[in-house]
Amino acid sequence: MVVISPADGLPTDLRSLNTRNATPEQLLAILYELRNTVGPKVVNNAIVKVMVTNDYVVQSNECENQKLMKDKKEKHQDTSRKKKIKCKREFNLTNYSMRTVAIKFLYLGENYAGFARQDHMPETVERYLIEALKRSKLIDKIEDAEYSRCGRTDRGVSAFGQVVALRVRSNLPASAQLLTGSSIDDVKPGEKFKVRLATGEEKMVTEIDYASHLNRALPTAIRVYSVASCRSDFSARFDCKARMYRYFFLRRNLDIEKMQVAANELVGKHDFRNFCRIDTNCQVFERKIQSFQIVKCSSHTAEDPRQQMYRCEVFGRAFLWHQVRCMVEVLFLVGSGREEPSIVLQLLDIAHTPRKPQYDMAADLPLVLHDCYFASPDEKESPGPDFWYTPLALLQVHAELTAIWEQRSVQAAMLRSHLDALEEFQVDPQKVVQDLDHYAPKLEQLMQERNLLTTKGTLVRWKEVSPLLSLAKKRKTLPLAKRDTGHSVDECKRKAQERKRRRELEEQIVIEKRELAFNVSS
Repeated sequence: MVVISPADGLPTDLRSLNTRNATPEQLLAILYELRNTVGPKVVNNAIVKVMVTNDYVVQSNECENQKLMKDKKEKHQDTSRKKKIKCKREFNLTNYSMRTVAIKFLYLGENYAGFARQDHMPETVERYLIEALKRSKLIDKIEDAEYSRCGRTDRGVSAFGQVVALRVRSNLPASAQLLTGSSIDDVKPGEKFKVRLATGEEKMVTEIDYASHLNRALPTAIRVYSVASCRSDFSARFDCKARMYRYFFLRRNLDIEKMQVAANELVGKHDFRNFCRIDTNCQVFERKIQSFQIVKCSSHTAEDPRQQMYRCEVFGRAFLWHQVRCMVEVLFLVGSGREEPSIVLQLLDIAHTPRKPQYDMAADLPLVLHDCYFASPDEKESPGPDFWYTPLALLQVHAELTAIWEQRSVQAAMLRSHLDALEEFQVDPQKVVQDLDHYAPKLEQLMQERNLLTTKGTLVRWKEVSPLLSLAKKRKTLPLAKRDTGHSVDECKRKAQERKRRRELEEQIVIEKRELAFNVSS
C-alpha cells in the first residue's frame, strides 16, 4: 500500500478544499476518483442535487461556519468544565460541629446476609448504612464516630425499629455561635436556627433532615424514618431496656390454643440454652422473657381459617443467638400435635435435659425485630432519645413501602387466583387414594370419614382432598425427648479451648521452624 503525503499548504480534507486552492481540473479529478470508489450512481445523484440548487456555495459556507462555531463552543465548554473541576473544593467535616444522634430505621432483610458488617460478607445492612453515612458527608470514619448498634439480626431477618447511635455532622459551622437554644442538640432535624458567624454576620441555617438525607444514599430496602438527639454517652446496645420480635405465620392446621399454653411457660427468667444456638463465648444463658403472645393479624382476615395470618410477639430485654426462632419452632411442634406443651418445661429443666435435642430452627424470613425500647427522654439520670418524625421523611418512606406492599399484594392475589383455580379441578377419589397411598397412607381412612368415597365414579374437587394430605402423611419425626442431642455448653467450651490450643501449638511450631531455617542459612 502506497501512502501519499500531501505537500505543505495543499488541502487535505473537504473543510480546507475550495476554488482558491484547487483548479477545476483537480476538482474534476476528485469527482472521478470518488466515482471509482463509491460508484457512478452516488456521484451522479450528487451532481444533479448540486446543479439544480443555485445557492449551494452559500449553503456550503454556512454549514462550514456553523461547524466551526460549534467546535469553538465545545472547546470553550471543555475548558470551563476543566476549570470547574480544578476549582472544586474538598468537603471538610472539621468546619462543622458534631452532635450525637440515635437513628431509627427499617429494612427488609431477605436479600442481606444479616445486619452486622463482616469482612467475608459484603451484603450486610450495616455496610450499606455506613457507606451512606460517609457518602452523605455525615461522618469520616466509623471508628471515630462512637458507633453502637441496638441489636444484630441474622441472614434474611427484617427489622422495623432497629436503632444505631453515633456522632454525625450538623449544619452548625464550627466557628459560629448558636443563637437559638443552648446547644445544637436542642435543634431538631430539618429545623431552622440562628447563628452568628465569625465575621459578626447573623443568619438563619437549616439543620440537616438526616432521615431524608440518608434515604437518598440508601437502597430502597433500607429506610430511615426517625433521628433523635441523645446524650453523648448514649449506647444503643447497653441503654436498650427491651426489644420486641414478631414472627408471622399461617395457621394451617396448627392448634393456636396449645401453642399459647406452651408459650406461657417460656415467660419469666430461665436458662434458654436448649432454645438457642450454642455460642462458646457466651457465659450466661439466663434470659428473661417478659411476655410471649400469639396474636391474630386482624388486618389480614381470611375466609379459610387455615389461611389466617397470626404472629408471635416476644418481648424481652435481651435474647440469645437464634433464640426466638428456636422457641417458635418448638411451638410449631406443639401446635402440629407432635409435642405436648409440657415439652417446654422439660427443655427448660437443665438438670434433666443438659444437652439440646437436635431440631431445625423456624425459617428466617418471617422474623422481624419490631421495636427497641429506651428510657423516657424526661428521665433525669439517663434519659433516652426523643424520636421525632419529619413529615418529609414519613412521606417518602410511607410512599415507598406502599409501592412495595401493592406490588406484593398483586403477586399474592395472582397466586391465590391460581390456587383457587387448581382447587376447583375435579379428580377421581379412587385414583387419588391409589396414586398417593405411598405419600399419605391414612388418606383413604380420612376420605371415608368425610364421605368422599361413597359412590363409585363420583368426582370430588381437589379443594376437598388437599387439606387431608398433611394429616395423612407418614410422620417420621421423633419426639424431642428421644432425639439425638448435641454437646452440652461445657463440652462445647472444652472443644473450643482444645481447638485454640492446637492452633497456638501449630503456629508455635511454624515459628520455630522458620527461626531454625534462618539460623542455619545465616
